[in-house]
Amino acid sequence: MHSLLLSISTVHAGAIAALLAALLWGGGDFAGGFATKRGSPLQIIAIAQGLDVLLLIATCLWLHTPLPSTTALLWGFGGGLLNGLGLICLYTALAMAEMGLAAALAGLLTAALPVIADVFIEGPPTPLQLLGFLLAAVAIWRIASAPSDAPASVQKRSLILASLAGLGFGLFLICSRQASREALLWPLLVSRAAGVGVALLLLAVYRRDSGALPEARHQQSTIRAVIAWQPLTPAVIWLGIVAGVLDLAGNLLYMWATEVGRMDVAAVLASLYPASTILLALVLLRERPTRGQGFGMALAMVALLLIAR
Repeated sequence: MHSLLLSISTVHAGAIAALLAALLWGGGDFAGGFATKRGSPLQIIAIAQGLDVLLLIATCLWLHTPLPSTTALLWGFGGGLLNGLGLICLYTALAMAEMGLAAALAGLLTAALPVIADVFIEGPPTPLQLLGFLLAAVAIWRIASAPSDAPASVQKRSLILASLAGLGFGLFLICSRQASREALLWPLLVSRAAGVGVALLLLAVYRRDSGALPEARHQQSTIRAVIAWQPLTPAVIWLGIVAGVLDLAGNLLYMWATEVGRMDVAAVLASLYPASTILLALVLLRERPTRGQGFGMALAMVALLLIAR
């Protein structure tokens, strides 16, 4: 009886950790997306993940954390490359057009890949959990969906980038799960270093374009115009720092959630992060969610009850 109660509490702890990760990731996306309106996604990622690298180095040295195996570090490095490319694609997609279908598509793919992988790793979920996954997919779509005024050609490029972002995030979650089997901090440190490297490399390739001011790039809506170097203000730098701290904390919670529970449960719950982005926009920017978004949030609550059973 005691072991059963312990198992139930552990499952709930993993679900709560995954939900907290969604909350933090949504906050990080809100800060990063807001900063991207005034700076290059590459600059924001370099600031955010560069700070994460410094924090993780200090933490590992302070705790005297032993180095894990090369395999765990390689999982972290591969996940970091995929996550870095995914963030670049997502931030660029959101800067080119409204959140809309882009965020929904990225969220769905982020959740789908770990679910598929976990079927082969830990077996199929229970029927109630499977129903919860399906409801969560609909909830993610409804929460992130919003009308877009962008031209059709821009929306198409935005959706392509969102698909690549979702694939990158989904594979990153799988890599994080494999790395966390052995350690948390060092693989995440290597992961962040890889993300910074990708951003800095692309910044070197896309040298500063003096004509790509924020106003011009929204008119052009080209990928090059969006990711070109922009003059940084203190506000943009602080937003990048906030995005990095929240994203790092969310990743740590997600990796822990996959250790105490199933990866598919953690991935689906964490992929509800657009809900916290919408709520932050409601509180800080006075934006009103649509009826569809409100329905999605209500549906997400039902999905949570089924998944966490």
